[in-house]
Amino acid sequence: MDRLSRFSRRSRASSSGQRESRVAGGRATYALVRQLGAGSQGSVSVIRRSTDSRLLVLKRCRNSAEARREVQILEQLRHPFIVRVHEHFVDELSSQLCIVMDYAAGGDLQQLLDRLKASGGSLSDEQVTRVLVQLCM
Repeated sequence: MDRLSRFSRRSRASSSGQRESRVAGGRATYALVRQLGAGSQGSVSVIRRSTDSRLLVLKRCRNSAEARREVQILEQLRHPFIVRVHEHFVDELSSQLCIVMDYAAGGDLQQLLDRLKASGGSLSDEQVTRVLVQLCM
């Protein structure tokens, strides 16, 4: 069952004088840190959870039955190499599905390969073994 929650943004001046946006979602309040990307399907932003200052990601996408089912499956998975979903809720203002998940600061495998290709580098044997082990687990 989906958790319906009011999604709101508030902007206020922080102690440093900068504008700070707050996101009130399902179970917690978050501060918007920066947007990572946006496209026709939605947007992804880095957020900071107010209770423990942990950096997380807020993914906003179209609220479809398929997206909700995918989130329900991801919430049940517990694996060291799968990004964890902490909560999800529906933005009542835009009707978008909002997914709060772990922030992978180092990026994904494709980003690593792209960086190596751009610099003319390649994965070491140890790195290839580590990736293969992660894929097989």
